[in-house]
Amino acid sequence: MNAKTNVANLQGAGKLIAREAGAGTVKAFFEKNKGAMAAILPNHVKPERMLRIALGALRTTPKLTNATIESLMSATMVCAQLGLEPNTVLGHCYLIPFDNRRQKRTDVQIIIGYKGLIDLARRSGQIESIAAHAVYSADQFDYAYGLNETLEHRPAVGNRGE
Repeated sequence: MNAKTNVANLQGAGKLIAREAGAGTVKAFFEKNKGAMAAILPNHVKPERMLRIALGALRTTPKLTNATIESLMSATMVCAQLGLEPNTVLGHCYLIPFDNRRQKRTDVQIIIGYKGLIDLARRSGQIESIAAHAVYSADQFDYAYGLNETLEHRPAVGNRGE
């Protein structure tokens, strides 16, 4: 097979189910689109890293292989645009297989974790401070909306409850 045939095959590969296409085809399709990804990535993320992470997500979440390669690539591109790494210990965002019953296929959806939201908020430069903490039933927790918004959380000493 020559290079032109390979490119033509890859262009049609996007519609294939990842599991049926095979890991090599998925990787080749991602590699072919690396330039497009590099164009939208923030400076702190390299396209090679994002592609490795996305391919790793297929190993850690096997049901993702039920989606089309195009759906996987599209979800990865959104993560790239946001500068968030999917399915890593950073907890930024997650590629989740979703059974689309109307279309009778599996689509890939992105769920942004709270750590990803915090990262995006910090990078926006539009916040003074942000933090996330669990509130337990024995904690003192009070908040108010309006012109004088307040948030007060005082963790209980000892057993904090549920």
